[in-house]
Amino acid sequence: QLPCGSLNPVYWFWRLKLNGPYTRYYINHINPWAKIIAFSSKNMLTLQALALLGQVGQIADKSLRPVCTEEHMWSIRYYSIFAFIHIRRIIQILANNKTIELTTEEMELYASVFQGNQFTPRQFISLRKLARKKHARPHALIKPPSVPLQSLLLVVSGTLEVEVRGHVTNHISAGSFLGEVEFLQMEEQLSGPDAPVEPMGRDMSIRATDNGTVTYLAWGFDELATFLRQPKSKQTSVRFEALLAKQLANKLLETDMKMSSRQSSSGRASTKASNAATPATQTATSFKAQSQVCPNNVCPKETEPKKEGKKGYFW
Repeated sequence: QLPCGSLNPVYWFWRLKLNGPYTRYYINHINPWAKIIAFSSKNMLTLQALALLGQVGQIADKSLRPVCTEEHMWSIRYYSIFAFIHIRRIIQILANNKTIELTTEEMELYASVFQGNQFTPRQFISLRKLARKKHARPHALIKPPSVPLQSLLLVVSGTLEVEVRGHVTNHISAGSFLGEVEFLQMEEQLSGPDAPVEPMGRDMSIRATDNGTVTYLAWGFDELATFLRQPKSKQTSVRFEALLAKQLANKLLETDMKMSSRQSSSGRASTKASNAATPATQTATSFKAQSQVCPNNVCPKETEPKKEGKKGYFW
């Protein structure tokens, strides 16, 4: 029997209409034709909409029958689940098809840093909304020494300099991150709380250079880690960690090249100094030897050997 018995409007519809609408109005043909057209389409939104129409046709076909058996009820439940899945996919597609508006600065940042690392514009926007945009005047102190770094920084414009115990060790230009090691260290500490990790960078200070105002983005470690651990941010998390690892490797390579160039330049300088000192040492040695042979630096004049003339023959 129909659900709710005689209170169901379908019951009275069937009492008035012989043979039922599912055969007279061809409701049972909606699902096959909808599937044929759906799988012939290349547009995902069209495919999902036609698939939803087919599921609705199946629900109507099973529910608008004079006698709704238990088998029909199970079919209605399954088709309702499929219809819900299609509705959810349609909502996701419509949300992803919304126009994303980026400022000129955001477009340049996306093209220079994120696009080459396979970030979609929507993933970039989700990270950008999580960050705080800050400005630093020339020579402004951003992070004092003896204070642990609590944010991941991305320089948008300008240059930051890193000082360790009063010595400038590195310059961070536009498009580069700062604080990758501390962030990855914090993630490792969260994944294994039984293994405490000492904070790094306590002797490091960060300040803006004198070249001009510095614009940068700052992500709090805790907020960023919470966002990346969400199931919906799995792809963003993988790509973001790969981006940080890539930049960290480039920094290490650049530091090694600088150290090797400094060592080679210092080696050349010492070689030049030793070569310059060699003639002076030789002169001092010869002068010492001469003073030992000739007391008071007065030596007798050397006598040249007499030249023997040619012998003449007289006849």
